[in-house]
Amino acid sequence: MKFSTRISPVVATILWIVFAVSVVGTVVGILLMCGVAIPYMGGVDQGKIFALMCPFSAILALLFATTHYRVTDTTVQMRLGFIDILGGRVAIENILNIVVHDKKLYISYIWKGVDPVIAQISISPAKYDQFRALLVAKNPLIVYYNDDEQRFNQTNDDTKPD
Repeated sequence: MKFSTRISPVVATILWIVFAVSVVGTVVGILLMCGVAIPYMGGVDQGKIFALMCPFSAILALLFATTHYRVTDTTVQMRLGFIDILGGRVAIENILNIVVHDKKLYISYIWKGVDPVIAQISISPAKYDQFRALLVAKNPLIVYYNDDEQRFNQTNDDTKPD
């Protein structure tokens, strides 16, 4: 199952603008290399620079704009395009806890040795329960703790008259 990362709307907009401008720059570069005269643009040499440099920024912007988490049968992957940047180190069988604290989702898991690693999972808060249910279905030993609900319930209990 795929979960989109939660990034700032400003950052997402900037990434998509960089992608669009880079695609336009690539097309302009190819046109200049083919000898098409474009006002206020250089010639073939500038076209070569555009055609060589703009695709790299377009690909990078597209990769970062589409970063997502994927839960497979055995691992939780953070994918930058088609590349698992975690390298399969988050095995579902090694996940110990899922914690919600300050409206953020964290998992702790064993990677190397005996000390757990704590990682924040940046997905939409509306998807927290779905993410948790998926992981717990694959590993029922995972302990779930919602610190935000505990504090909310504790606050409500303190305000009730005895």
